[in-house]
Amino acid sequence: MALLATCAKSGTFAFSKFCVFKLYPSSYSIGLCINRNYVTKKDKIDIHSLPKAPKRPMTSYLEFYKNHYSEIVENNNLQTDKKKASKAVQICSGMWESLDDVTRKGYQDRAKVRLEAYKEEMQKFKDSLTAEQKELLKEAKRQKREEKVKKKEKKEEKHKNVEHGLPKRPLSSYMCFVNSKMPNPYSDKSATEYVQMLGHEWRELSKEDKQSFEELAAEAREEYNLKMTQWVENMVEQGDGSDVKVSLLQKELEKLEVPKKNTSGYQIYRHHHKEGPLWSTLSDEEKEKWVKKAVKDLHRYEKEMEEWYQKIEDKGKTDFVEEMFELIKANKKKPTKK
Repeated sequence: MALLATCAKSGTFAFSKFCVFKLYPSSYSIGLCINRNYVTKKDKIDIHSLPKAPKRPMTSYLEFYKNHYSEIVENNNLQTDKKKASKAVQICSGMWESLDDVTRKGYQDRAKVRLEAYKEEMQKFKDSLTAEQKELLKEAKRQKREEKVKKKEKKEEKHKNVEHGLPKRPLSSYMCFVNSKMPNPYSDKSATEYVQMLGHEWRELSKEDKQSFEELAAEAREEYNLKMTQWVENMVEQGDGSDVKVSLLQKELEKLEVPKKNTSGYQIYRHHHKEGPLWSTLSDEEKEKWVKKAVKDLHRYEKEMEEWYQKIEDKGKTDFVEEMFELIKANKKKPTKK
């Protein structure tokens, strides 16, 4: 609690919801002179609305694979194998390696002809584009790369969560209802029709009939929350807290009833004047009214945080909470992968 004592005594620090930060002497920090241009995400470009570039031609190996795929599947009884594609690639690779030079050269020559034709088509395509279309295609490619990186990060995160034993999310009341209908009573229907019929059944249920499923879902949520709290605590104690998502750490703090963060003068003003003049156009006298409200809210927040920290200390969770604050602060500063 040395950190809390320092803050309370000096008055030079303010409590944030997720960390402790220094207050600067000027009133800028609570919204007197805020004038920012907020950056928003660019709308995703519809690639289908842009001119379509020529498709890259098949390589020599891909042509060979395409010609022999059916034969490989049939000769190796892969028709019902779930991994038939990957197994077919392995078998085909061996066949390609053992191919005689004359046959291989035939595939390579045809691939070379296709590549030359592709280069000519691509040059014509580029020459036909306007400057605006070139910029849009460039931006679309950038967005696609970003999506690929995000997808990869999400996959890695999911893999880590499985390794660390992250509890599974609880079923909703509707999914509890769906489970009660197993095995499928509509076996003669397609998956789409089955889902539609179940959805119709659920909507037709009365509140009394739905209550049992809602109670099951509530019990599952309660059990899940307990497991999540234990999981986060174990991860932090074991030194693996950096692998926990910031949102999960924040939820655990919310369960501990962390006080609501203080609001700046700018935020209070915008809440009351959503369609009013911009903050930057207000005079210092006009801003002062909202700054005073922000100062009052800051004092409220500091007082509530002192009381909250005392409760946390009484529960013996001081080290755990401060570690969570540090993890959230560190995770928010992590550079984005490119």
